[in-house]
Amino acid sequence: MQCIKCYMINNVLIRPTMQVLRQACLPTASLISTMATLQKKPQENRVQPDAIGASGMTVIAVANQRQLTLARQIIKLAYAQGWSVGHHIMEEKLSAQLGVSRSPIRAILRLLAEYGIVELQPNRGCFLLVSGAALDDVKLQAPPTHADHLYSLMIEDRLSGSLPQRFTQTEAMRHYGVARPLLERVLRRLAYDGLIARNDGQGWSFSQTLDSQQSRNESYAFRLLLEPGAILMHTFQPDKHILQRLRKQHLLLIEQIKDHVLDNALAYETDVDFHRSIAAFTSNSFVIDAMEQHNRLRHLLEFSSYSNKARVINWCQEHLGIIAALETGNYKKASTLMREHILEASDSGLIRL
Repeated sequence: MQCIKCYMINNVLIRPTMQVLRQACLPTASLISTMATLQKKPQENRVQPDAIGASGMTVIAVANQRQLTLARQIIKLAYAQGWSVGHHIMEEKLSAQLGVSRSPIRAILRLLAEYGIVELQPNRGCFLLVSGAALDDVKLQAPPTHADHLYSLMIEDRLSGSLPQRFTQTEAMRHYGVARPLLERVLRRLAYDGLIARNDGQGWSFSQTLDSQQSRNESYAFRLLLEPGAILMHTFQPDKHILQRLRKQHLLLIEQIKDHVLDNALAYETDVDFHRSIAAFTSNSFVIDAMEQHNRLRHLLEFSSYSNKARVINWCQEHLGIIAALETGNYKKASTLMREHILEASDSGLIRL
């Protein structure tokens, strides 16, 4: 069987299309080998901090999900503790704080050194070359896993109708040609995101509330009620650092699209992070919980829209306009722009409220 390969171009992981995935097998051990080879050529594949574009973010490609988690923990620790330039990073201390051995920490520090974020000095140790606050400008990316591919494929197949609303685990294993442990991981993830639920009898069902034009209308109506009003709540207080980070994320996404690269997962993450942050600024647990639950449901409802490059750039620009209004304290304008943004999204989906 032919195996799918992923390529790193300008430090961005290029995934195979869904059409290609259907014509060949899901990633196998050879894919892991291919990615490992690419990761061993940092100078050819990686973008250095002095050439990161208008977004102001440094994009670092890590080898796997485990490395991604550990790198995020180290950067979060540096940011939270306010490490200054020249801070001595001790492997032994990090190992104790994060509960891992020194070897994976050493690998992360070597990776950060390639980007000029830390310096490894022989017989002296590792030292930070930027402030802990500046690490908020670092974005970490890991290659998609087998489960990521299958998760996305099942959603797209449901949207296209090739995967029925109700299905059994055996049917899904036969349909996708995957092993039970991999499918079970994906089913648990879909269930956690509120996209599927176990049947009373046998098998699983996709949520019917996400499967109709009426559901889409109701989704946008809910957002119109919640999000513009949230900005006008008396408890609404934006965090300027989060707003800066959101701007950089959106500019990074626009840059990648203009370089003819569009990662649906990155687009979804950027979109959801923006709306989640707006809800969080209210400090109202009911608003936050409602937005978080709805964001999970939107993953299926709007999944296919993230492949529309023109629309993604448009909503990025709309988000940036809202961010600019929030930074100047013009909450009324931000609320109006949010309402226009949601209406524009509904019109783009051929939905009328």
